[in-house]
Amino acid sequence: MNIRFMISAVYSVATLCGSVSELPEKLEPKETFIGPVYRECEEAAEKTDSVKNTILSNLYLPGFDVNSDGVFDESDTAQINETRRQKKLEAEEAAKKAEEERKAAEEAARIEAEKAAVTEPAVTEPEVTETSETEVTEPEVTEPQPEQTEAVTEPEVTEEPSAPVLPEPKQRYGVDISGWQGKVDFDRLRDDGVEFVIIKAGEGTRVSDTFYEYIEGAKAAGLNCGVYWFSKATSYDEAIAEAEACLEVVSDYKLEFPVACDYEYTAINNLSNPLRYNKAALTDAILGFLRTIERGGYYSMLYTNADFSTRYLERSRITEEFDIWCAGYNTSGPGLSCGIWQYSEKGRKDGIDILKNNSGYVDLDIAYKDYPEIMKALHINGF
Repeated sequence: MNIRFMISAVYSVATLCGSVSELPEKLEPKETFIGPVYRECEEAAEKTDSVKNTILSNLYLPGFDVNSDGVFDESDTAQINETRRQKKLEAEEAAKKAEEERKAAEEAARIEAEKAAVTEPAVTEPEVTETSETEVTEPEVTEPQPEQTEAVTEPEVTEEPSAPVLPEPKQRYGVDISGWQGKVDFDRLRDDGVEFVIIKAGEGTRVSDTFYEYIEGAKAAGLNCGVYWFSKATSYDEAIAEAEACLEVVSDYKLEFPVACDYEYTAINNLSNPLRYNKAALTDAILGFLRTIERGGYYSMLYTNADFSTRYLERSRITEEFDIWCAGYNTSGPGLSCGIWQYSEKGRKDGIDILKNNSGYVDLDIAYKDYPEIMKALHINGF
């Protein structure tokens, strides 16, 4: 990253949960993406290990401005929660009714079977023919034949769909790079123990000059890839436009790691930026970016640190829905509950150009989730 974040020792833990917002005009309808995950997995996910299914909560995002008053506020949240509660009650009632109908059908079938088993067979009366006094013909006795009964078919029980089995947490080690790293030898980087690379894809609405070179090189070397987009947004609409530009750039690639929004001090230090004075408005803008990426079929997250997210954001609103990529250097931990920790801005790795402006330094990261397997399990990020 161009600007390095300050160190903080604040630690908080947030639970991921939520529902889906209205779609931007230029994106595919939500229904197109829901198929493999949402409808089949939402209820099932609630019955399984919550730690393994955080991504399922992530994907079902809260909407915004439900009452069309121009802002996303508590009244919208209350309405969304009430709608979710009603839908859940309706689903439970429907499931209960279906179960009762199934049991009633089974009982009716059992009764019919019992009736068929105890039905008396018809007995044919013996026919008596006239005979002479000296000859008596024994009456012919017809063996009774059991009545034919219809076969009783047991009602078919359909199993409820289950949530995808998500992988256990697994630490992976990687780096994040931008044009500051100059020429990168990705084969040497891989051989030096790097498992993933998060590449700067662009900033504002412009693609990074080195993005295509970097991602092609990383893919050729067999490295797992993610991207980040440096945001300069000064309004909600600008944040949406940036996210749409990002989606256009990454849409041709399978990404094993998330697409991160990187909103840093440089944007806040712009005195003409109205978002610097309003935590709620800046949080809305960042959520707009992240939700747009998510609805575009990619796993999104926010790059930040404890200091920035405390001073300028309503952090809990973000961590309720999305993972954090947290910067924190020279500390024993990241300072925030996070999916990825950027633990050094002055790392050394073979394959990084030491003659570039950064003197050969590169950011070092640890991922705490097995993101590659998550993307494959949920069929997102191009998988």
